[in-house]
Amino acid sequence: MIDFLQRVAIRIGVLRRVAIVVGAMCLAALGFIVFGSSASGAGNKYLVPAMVGFIWCLSAYGFIDTFRSVPRKADRTYGLFGRFKQNILRAWFWLLAGAFAASTLAALFLTFKLGSVWLGKYYG
Repeated sequence: MIDFLQRVAIRIGVLRRVAIVVGAMCLAALGFIVFGSSASGAGNKYLVPAMVGFIWCLSAYGFIDTFRSVPRKADRTYGLFGRFKQNILRAWFWLLAGAFAASTLAALFLTFKLGSVWLGKYYG
């Protein structure tokens, strides 16, 4: 599975810079809305989309950056300690894959909840 995640991360690796740029724009919009907007709250309409966009861009960048360099499986050419080291490194990536799966589910839940509240408030 982590080898599949590596192939996906390599294929979408071109989106790494896009995620950085869009994430920085969302973060700048968040900062402007929270700290720089007027007391009338006119800019609050875009707070939730900026927050959700930043969360997804951060997640995409983290996924691409983490899984593009998964260690390969240990074979017989490695010694006993070399195989042990490779297996420990791969186990770490398995833990990271579980953490990314959990964070993706949390981001989906947060997106749907915030999106439904936002749509209900501004377009409902």
